[in-house]
Amino acid sequence: MSPSSQSREADMQSAAIHKITHDIGEQYQLSLKIVLLPSKIKNGFIISINSIMKGIFRILAIVAILSASLITGKAQAPYKNGFGISVGSMQALSFKTFGGDHFAFQMDLGTMYVNTSGRFQNVDLKRVALWTLELNPNFMFEGHLVGGLYGLAGLGGSIGYCWSDIQYQGFLGLELTRRDFGKCGANGIVGLEYKFSSPLALQIDFRPGYGCLFAKHFAAHYFDWSANLGVHYAF
Repeated sequence: MSPSSQSREADMQSAAIHKITHDIGEQYQLSLKIVLLPSKIKNGFIISINSIMKGIFRILAIVAILSASLITGKAQAPYKNGFGISVGSMQALSFKTFGGDHFAFQMDLGTMYVNTSGRFQNVDLKRVALWTLELNPNFMFEGHLVGGLYGLAGLGGSIGYCWSDIQYQGFLGLELTRRDFGKCGANGIVGLEYKFSSPLALQIDFRPGYGCLFAKHFAAHYFDWSANLGVHYAF
């Protein structure tokens, strides 16, 4: 092979290597942009989720401490079953039952007002009245404090349906449209219950937690809480 042929072959190999490294570099830069771009866009979302999760972990720690202190109390449930209503942040029908001296299960079915941020189809949800119909089961430890007074602490979840009539700027002015979402969440529960000598029990509780409204290509995460007053007929 002549020197000129060898030189041309070397130049072709060098050009091919340069093209391959250039293509790899472009692919790496493109993949880097694809990886980094969502993290920048979702930075605020990730921070808000982390804040919510830290709050939930604190709630779980408090619930665990309260539960441990209640277990050391008097080992006797105030009643076996109770059916009644709950009012406050949640208006609901409520059923409660004890599976032992300290373990209680409560199921509430009712409506709640939701206050959340986020945009859905160019509508600011913070300015919209959102209502849910949801099921909120809670598992609790309950222990005797003094007289007919009991303390309770536990964990629960929620699942339901959310709806709202949303106003938006249409072609002919303000128009009204119906929007529907799914709803899910998790919560802690702490409170007090007083069992009267009659077959009535009065319960006050606070339920801080995490909530999520979701639809197709949409999700809004928020701090979900309720403060409630419940009355149960014990039997």
